[in-house]
Amino acid sequence: EPDLVVCGEVQTEREARAAIRALAPDVVIVDISLAQGDGLELVRDVHAQQPELPMLVLSMHDELIYAERLLAAGASGYIMKQAASEQ
Repeated sequence: EPDLVVCGEVQTEREARAAIRALAPDVVIVDISLAQGDGLELVRDVHAQQPELPMLVLSMHDELIYAERLLAAGASGYIMKQAASEQ
């Protein structure tokens, strides 16, 4: 999308926390599976500290298993990586 700019990309939960603090993004796209750490825990903690920050979870994991927990933790949305681009 021409009006979107990626301001950061990280691999671990620790790096994500630092990048969110340093870069102050408008939105965060989170994967459940991080190299080190847990995407669910990251969403929960970031939402507790910055409830106004939208977080979209993009994951290979089945939404029937994870979506409800992530939305309850503070995610703004959940989409599977295999989903059609229109979604």
